[in-house]
Amino acid sequence: MTVPAGLLLGMAVAAVLVGVGWWGRTVYRRMRVQERRNERLIRLLGRFRGPLDIRGPFARRVQDLFSFIAEHGRRFFYTIVNYGAAKAAIRKNDYVVFGALAALLLLAWPAFSLLGFLGIVAEVLAWILGVRALYTYIGGRYNTQLYEQLPDTISIIVRALRVGVPLPRILDLVCREASQPTAFEFTRLVQDIAVGQSLPQAFANMAERVDVTEYRFMATVIEVQAGTGGTLVDIMAMLEKTLRERRAIRKKAIAASGEVRLTSYVLLALPFLVVLLLEIQSPAYFNGLLADPRGYGVLALAGGLWCLGLFSIRFITARVLK
Repeated sequence: MTVPAGLLLGMAVAAVLVGVGWWGRTVYRRMRVQERRNERLIRLLGRFRGPLDIRGPFARRVQDLFSFIAEHGRRFFYTIVNYGAAKAAIRKNDYVVFGALAALLLLAWPAFSLLGFLGIVAEVLAWILGVRALYTYIGGRYNTQLYEQLPDTISIIVRALRVGVPLPRILDLVCREASQPTAFEFTRLVQDIAVGQSLPQAFANMAERVDVTEYRFMATVIEVQAGTGGTLVDIMAMLEKTLRERRAIRKKAIAASGEVRLTSYVLLALPFLVVLLLEIQSPAYFNGLLADPRGYGVLALAGGLWCLGLFSIRFITARVLK
């Protein structure tokens, strides 16, 4: 019995993908183990500048090369999937990354069976766009919640300052009383202060971590007040007023652009409506398209253009409302 060449080629591609994925996972786990070992040695041997390294020069060069490749590969991967938008929202990133890579490997064979190597390319592009859309959605939703809760959080701080409560106790109060995810971010802020960071630096780290413009405003206010002095309660009260005005303006902009966004979504739904009507009127209309292997390429191209239109609309809308 002769094995088809396409089947052998597909199995070879799947084996290569599995091998690359397993190699990347192994390198990543070794890096994590080495980092934990270094941190443990630094804690135990704090009087030294770094951990004790007994490896030879060749082993150190190989390890440095693998670390360089793995680190830059991880940064490149995070850039193309826009992971920075959700780095504060997703707390267990390893499970998400390996789950997404497993889905990519599982879908490789069906894509190759339908369109050959073009199917592999289309699958990789669709996977990148899908993971990027997931991270963008999660990060945008997380930042929106922080943005909506920030004026109320500052209001808690202002009221507590006016009655003479110290700022460290106010931060603990915010950790207990504020809604999620604000309470989680302020808990991390309190933990940073507990390990020795200054108050302005802890606020700056939080603003960089969540990547919300209004949090940068608050970090700037704390930094300026710590450097020049002044009454913190008055500065925070003015910041609260400014943020509430900005939120009101943003809601007006969202309401004004609602008609345009609804029109764009109706236009995106028209192709599916036309296909449905044609299928009802003439069930055999698309038989020729589905019978020809080139028809799947046409469908993949149409789906890609539809996704491009959707992402373009969302990108333009997000830029206008930002």
